[in-house]
Amino acid sequence: MDTTDFCILALFGLFVAFLIYFAIRRDRDWRQFAEERNGTFESGKLGSRPTVCIEHLGRKVQFSQPKTYGSQRGATEIQLEWPGPGSFEMELVPKLARFLLKRPGPEISMRGHALARSHVLYGSEPNQVQRHLTPVVLDSIVDLDALWPGCDGLKLSLTGGQLTFLKPGDCWSKTRLEELAESVTGTYTKLLEAAGMD
Repeated sequence: MDTTDFCILALFGLFVAFLIYFAIRRDRDWRQFAEERNGTFESGKLGSRPTVCIEHLGRKVQFSQPKTYGSQRGATEIQLEWPGPGSFEMELVPKLARFLLKRPGPEISMRGHALARSHVLYGSEPNQVQRHLTPVVLDSIVDLDALWPGCDGLKLSLTGGQLTFLKPGDCWSKTRLEELAESVTGTYTKLLEAAGMD
């Protein structure tokens, strides 16, 4: 084995060690986050990602990391139970992703809100969707999208009694998970208030 082969092998070994270290650290932080909130934690075994389930306002909130998210480095998916009538669906996506979407209905105006510059909203019942997405809720979504610089491109969907947020950005640390949980549950609470279900 010559020096070049040895260097390549050493770099590969260092890369693998780095990934293992961060996976162990992420699992430790996610477990601690779940324990502090009387939630459950499922370890991210080889080839899979960790999952945390907690409660907010008596409803289940699940955090997980999908393996891929387009060209983004990583993302965290948050799924929450939606107690309202399941008669309508909505989808809020970045403008660049709108061509890849199976739309649940027509495009819905966000009434000149700043979020309309970066995102597109679709829904099966425009009046219901607009009633839920008040300016206060839209402001909260803007704040959630802006969480962590360079990690915008939030997606939100409501379908089949489940509200799902997909937030770009690596969520390896407990601090980031706490920031994300606070922002998501705050937005969720405002959505419930707007729908008269708080």
